This record gives sequence, C-alpha cells and structure tokens, in this order.
Amino acid sequence: MSRTLLPSSSTFRCRKISRIDGHIPSDPPMRPASIDLTSVGTPTEGTIRLEDLRRLDLPRMPYGDLHNFVDDRLVLLESSIEAIQEVCVRLRELRNAHTQASCIPPELLTRIFSYLVARDIDLVRATHVCHKWRQVALDSSCLWTRVTVTNVEKAEAYITRSRLQLVDVFFESSSNHVVRRFSRLLKPLAHRLRTLVVEGSDASTVSYFMSALHYLPVPHLETLHLIGSVASDSDRRAVDVSKDGRKLFVTRYEDRVSFAHCPALRSLRLHPIGLSWDTDVYRGLTVLELRVPQMHHPSQKRILEILKQCPGLESLHLDLPALAHPTIPDSSWNISLPSLSMCTLVSLPPDNVAAILSHLTLPATTRFEIFTSEHARIGPTPSYAVLPRNRSRLAGVATIHTIEILILKRVLRLNCFHPRIWSLEEPVLILNLSLQSHAEDALSALPLNFDVSELEILVVAYLNQVTADDMWSDIFHRAQKLRTLRLVGLSSLAVASVFKELRTQQQPMIGHPQCSALTDIELVDVSFRQAWLVAELLGCVEKRMEIGFPLKRLELLDCDIPEGLVECLNALGVEIFVNED
Repeated sequence: MSRTLLPSSSTFRCRKISRIDGHIPSDPPMRPASIDLTSVGTPTEGTIRLEDLRRLDLPRMPYGDLHNFVDDRLVLLESSIEAIQEVCVRLRELRNAHTQASCIPPELLTRIFSYLVARDIDLVRATHVCHKWRQVALDSSCLWTRVTVTNVEKAEAYITRSRLQLVDVFFESSSNHVVRRFSRLLKPLAHRLRTLVVEGSDASTVSYFMSALHYLPVPHLETLHLIGSVASDSDRRAVDVSKDGRKLFVTRYEDRVSFAHCPALRSLRLHPIGLSWDTDVYRGLTVLELRVPQMHHPSQKRILEILKQCPGLESLHLDLPALAHPTIPDSSWNISLPSLSMCTLVSLPPDNVAAILSHLTLPATTRFEIFTSEHARIGPTPSYAVLPRNRSRLAGVATIHTIEILILKRVLRLNCFHPRIWSLEEPVLILNLSLQSHAEDALSALPLNFDVSELEILVVAYLNQVTADDMWSDIFHRAQKLRTLRLVGLSSLAVASVFKELRTQQQPMIGHPQCSALTDIELVDVSFRQAWLVAELLGCVEKRMEIGFPLKRLELLDCDIPEGLVECLNALGVEIFVNED
C-alpha cells in the first residue's frame, strides 16, 4: 500500500523555490506559522495541523483520551518526519549538483581519496561532503582496506565497505573492551587478512590477538607484528604469553601436529610471543624480528636453517638469551643473504654471535647492532669477540678503518665505521657491551677482541676518569696504520698516558715509535692548565720529530690552553688549529 506524506503547500508559509535547478534565494526563509501534514492511501488518512497540536494542554487531558489521541496521530507524525527529511535531502542534492566539488569526475575523486588513505587521513569525513562524494567512496572498496582500529564501530564499517578486498589492520586502542570485541572479528576476517599490526600494547592485549589466530589458516597474511610492552623480563604474564605463543598457527589432532597455512607471510615481528621453532612460518621472510628472551633456546643449526629458508631477508632482529647447542655445523652451512641491510642481535653471548656470523655471507651494506655482555675470560682478560676470525664473507666488517670508543654508565660502546661504505654518522657495526668487570679491564682487552691492524682513525670519548694505560699500549702496538687520533673529554691522566705511549719506541724495531703512520691528533675538551701535561705533549712532539716520525697536525677544540703553548708547537713544525670557547 503506497503512502504519501507531504506538507500542504497552501499553509506552508515560506519563500518558494525560485528555480527548478535547486537554487535557493540567499535570503533566509521565514519560519512557517503552521504546517498541515496529510496522509493519503493509508489506514490513518487525514490531516494534522501542527499549530493545533502545539495548543493542546496535554497534562490536563484524561489518560484514556490522551492514549487514543497519541495512537491516532503518532504514526502519521513519525512518518511525516521521514518524508520531510527525504525532501530536504533531495533539495540539498539539487543544490550541490552544480557546485565545483560535485563536478569532479569519479576517477579523479577516487585518486584524491587514495591520497587521503595513503596519509592515514580519515576517509569518513570526506563521505559527508555531498552525496556524490559518498557514493564514489562507497563504490570503491579498495579505499576501505586500511582499518585503523580506534573503536569497533568504525572498524566494522571499514571492514564491511571493503567487501571482498584484502584488509590491513592496525590496532591503536588501549581499551580492553575494544581489544576483546575486535579480536572476535578476526576469525571471520582471517581469509581476507593481509596485515595485522598490534604495537605498543601490553602483554595481555597481544595475547587476545594471539588467541584469535589459533588454528586459523591465513592464506593472504603478509605482515604480522604483535609487539607488546613488558614491565620486566621476569613479568609473569610475558612468560605465559611467550609459552602460549608456541600454539600460534598450530593445530593438534591427537598425536599429530600441523601448522596453519600462511604461505604469503613476509614480515614477522613478535614480542614477547615466541612461536614454535619447528613451524614452517619461518620461510620466505623479508623481515624477521623475534624478541623473546623467555622463549626456550633454539640450536645454532635451527637458526641457520631458518635463515637458509629466507634468502630474501632484509632485516633480522633476534633477542635470545643463548643457543641451546652452539655446536658449529660443517662448512656446507654457508648462507648467503644478499639483501640483508640490518642485523640486530640482542642478549646472545659473544661466542654465540660470532658462531652465527661465521656462517653468513653478507653484502658490504649490511649494518650490525649487537647488545651483549662479557661472557668468558681469556685468563684475567674479558672476552667479547663478536666477530668471527674469518670475516672475508662479511664485507662491511672485513676491515675496520674507524673505531669510536665510549663508556656510557656500565656499557662500553664501540662504533665501527668503514669510510668507503658509511659516513661517520652511520657506523657499520655498533657493539653495546654490558660491563661485568672493571671498565679498565674491558678496554685493555679491546685489541684482543677486535682486529685493529687496518685501523686508520681512532676516536676515544668520555671514559669516566678511566686512564686505560694497557689499552693504549696494546692498540698502538697493533694499529700501525693509524693516521688520526681523536680524544674527547678525557681526563688529564688519560691524555698524559697517550702522549707517553706515542713517544715510546716500538720493540724490537728500535727507532720506530708506536703508530709510526700517525700524523694528526685532535683534542676536544681537554685542560692544559697543568704544567706537567703541557710537558708531556711537548715531549711527545719533540721525540717523534727527533726520530723522523713527526706529528703534522694538532687540533685543540674547546680546550683550556695556557699562553705560549701554540707558539711552542708552531716552533716544532706542527700545524695548529684552535677553537676556543
């Protein structure tokens, strides 16, 4: 049965529309004194005048009369509201049809919307501009594939509008209510899931998403990042989540275990979840990040098997406490990773790191970042050799030309550079060594743990009052190609120790000083107000000039220099550069 509900034009007292194309005069319309609502072709045919309704004294009407009055008129009133809204919407469409925004071709609009999506700008706001924009956006299901979850209702709208397209889900809510509700949406969405990124959440949030993925095949999943924050390594929840993570993608049928199908996976980042080491998920990856210090230890062979199955790996990050069986496989386990640009190894003992790297063939552009601690000792000397003895297959660190040494609290940091590959702002190797012994012992062992035979530039900064006498002696003895020495913020005793070693003749080559190729010294933030330190500097310069290996260039930057020192150095043939505060 049809029904027409329109306001009566004879009693709708406002300005009339002046043109058929929908243009409305700029003067605001007058508010109508009354509106007649007429129903045609319905059981409740009739006319209601709103002006009369406003005059009713409803509180004084008997309940029975009020009940009948409302029943007779309520349907008509509610339907009239809908009809009036439809008329208003149509009028707005007519008005907007000739605006510049509505004249944009749909193809161009789609390109514009794609630009908004690429920059993570809310597309829903664009659909509220006009009817045409909304229809174009809703007709393009590819625009709704990036689902940034801040609330469930909006996420559901995006998933619905994406229709059969693959979707990329980025979770950004910390609400447990949102976590629980949205994690239930993953099961029906699994067959369309291309990306799932949950970062910065706590361990319990990660566990919800992990549980939602149990036993589910995800044939199109390319990126899985489940990164949860943990208060400490002893966090009980983190340990539980890590153990439960071994069930991810796993299905158990009686005594048989199978793994869910995820052949498209390329980027895998997990913390604190630890997958089973036996899963075939570790295959064909380009990004592999496992920060699972609570996970059971894999063998060195299993780690190498995983890397062998990922020949296109571009980024590797492993945070493991140790290898279970650090036995060295035979020489056939030489794995080439030509695309690897970043290798980060955390918590592994130095010998475990060296054992893994000894079987890799990596390009010169690979950067290394290693976090470890002193593991063993060679007699009284700490051992932290993280690089294998044979580094010919590690092109970036085969020869180290520049080393920067710093002590930051209880961490010894070494930045190693290769001038032909990286600038001084981008070290090819960063080693962060947690000190278990005295800093003096760790520094003294540096030449035993790093090959400095090709070293050309040495930067030593902020040793926290450590003089490192043994380090200077050993490193200068081995670094015969050293050309430039830069000392930053060292104590007077440490600087004096350097000058003493540089004027010592090398045994058994009498007449040759330590570092015979050294020509440039740069001193930064060093005070020369002590006369004995000035004497050590001048004695070093004079001795090296006397035996035929003079210093050619000396930079004094932000140093406290006494009057006459520069003139004395100039008289000894040294080129001086001074930059005082």
